[in-house]
Amino acid sequence: MKEEFVEYLGTIGIEGELLARIEEIVKQYELILDEPVLEIFISEYQNAEKQREYEGLWLFTENLVMESKNFVSKDDFDFALLKNNVNYINFIKKDYNLEEANANSRFTINSEVFDDIKIYIKSSGSNCDKLLALSKKYILPNLGDL
Repeated sequence: MKEEFVEYLGTIGIEGELLARIEEIVKQYELILDEPVLEIFISEYQNAEKQREYEGLWLFTENLVMESKNFVSKDDFDFALLKNNVNYINFIKKDYNLEEANANSRFTINSEVFDDIKIYIKSSGSNCDKLLALSKKYILPNLGDL
């Protein structure tokens, strides 16, 4: 797995067995696709005890967006064509100025590709900055011709 993936995952508290699990999932996607995963993102939120709850592992290639749903305990893999197929984007933010996240920041992207495939990604704290960067790199540039 790319060193940058390991570094990112460390910033949101992922290590040990869970890190190994993510490495295996990335490898499985790459075997299916025969192309490299360029970027990953963990959709997560903070529970009432301020602990991160990990929901989905999102993966991006040049043309695709993929999600491993409930990746901590399941093998449930989605694939969708992203290139020029985004037709809706909704940003929801709380305590986030889109410049620098703080511990209370929350940022969610709700997007749609084709007519019925949803991309719903949540972030908290410093992970908000990573999600904003991903949206600028992969989601916003793929808004199709309307």
